[in-house]
Amino acid sequence: MSVTVELAGRLLTGTPQGRRVLRWAAGVAILVVLAPVILAAGVLSVFSDTKSAIEQQVAAGLIGSGTSIPPVFVPVFNAAAQTLDVNPYLLASVAAEESGFGTAGGWTTVNSAGCVGFMQTCVGGRAGDSWDSTVTLTANPPLTLPERDAYQLAQRPSQYPLETTSHPSYDDPFDAVMAAAVELRGKVDGAPIPALDQTAYQALCGYYGACADPAANYAADVLARAKEWQAESALVNAGGGPVPLVIPPGSQLQQLVAVANEIAAMRIPYCWGGGHATTPGPSPGSWCQSLAGARIFGDPQAGLDCSGAVRWLLASVGVTDPGPIGSGAFGSWLAPGPGAHVDVYYNQAHVFVTVDGRVWQTSDANYRGGPAWTAPRSTVGFTRAHPPGL
Repeated sequence: MSVTVELAGRLLTGTPQGRRVLRWAAGVAILVVLAPVILAAGVLSVFSDTKSAIEQQVAAGLIGSGTSIPPVFVPVFNAAAQTLDVNPYLLASVAAEESGFGTAGGWTTVNSAGCVGFMQTCVGGRAGDSWDSTVTLTANPPLTLPERDAYQLAQRPSQYPLETTSHPSYDDPFDAVMAAAVELRGKVDGAPIPALDQTAYQALCGYYGACADPAANYAADVLARAKEWQAESALVNAGGGPVPLVIPPGSQLQQLVAVANEIAAMRIPYCWGGGHATTPGPSPGSWCQSLAGARIFGDPQAGLDCSGAVRWLLASVGVTDPGPIGSGAFGSWLAPGPGAHVDVYYNQAHVFVTVDGRVWQTSDANYRGGPAWTAPRSTVGFTRAHPPGL
């Protein structure tokens, strides 16, 4: 069933019927977005695929803590994400790119392409007039509406910076973000954009007018920043600790592979000393690796080094936790020699795991040096051990 919002008629002219339709549409959207969360609460104990905790969190459509997204704007992005089923980190990254969250010079002045405002919405000229264009959303929620009136579909946050006195306004962050969410979906045939995937990339290409140009690698840069924020936020739950891992049913070996996939999907940065807290899992270290491979000393972000990553992986599937442990000490924790399926190779400088020959480790080839599956590597100079039973 679809709802057509006829702005030229009576539906959005303040009539009770119009307001009821809008509330219904927004309610449907919220229920659709929240349904995976409700479902997840009931199936965590029987989780049987490799979907990670980060994917469960993304399904909730909420920005959490732990990022550089200005907290005062988080309710704006979350409201748009929940109502229109567009990833909130994607919306935040577009705002950062287009107006610096309202701090860039000249963002309230129409530029040479005809774009203006918090999300640099195009209002005529070389880039066309998306603000006044009509977009059809194919699902979650299904409706047709002019982009400028998307703000009517959700409850406006009670307080946020730069709010204007009249609406709709492309300078108002809420109005602009709601419109941008509709526009992004319009660039991918009206489809929802809940994940930071190829659909999100194509939507960004359409929003900018091209994926990249000689001056800017727009779609890739905006998407990469959104992914970084999403990963950073996923490492922190409401209590400030690491997101709990989902341990699926199955054999210990099956659980280990699933947890290795899950940790890899979290895109946890390499932090020297990370994972050496009393409880296994990401924790702050002396320094963390940046996207460019530089060392950021004093970075408070939670991360993992090689031994912290392997400790968390093994302890999560029932191997007795040895406490904080350096890479050279793994021989005192594990059984010597090769295992049936799982081997741990260690020396004083590094430790990594192989599962039936497949390598899992922290590596410069991964996101900010963090843990994930990698290409095969040499074992020369390493001692071999294994978790008992594996």
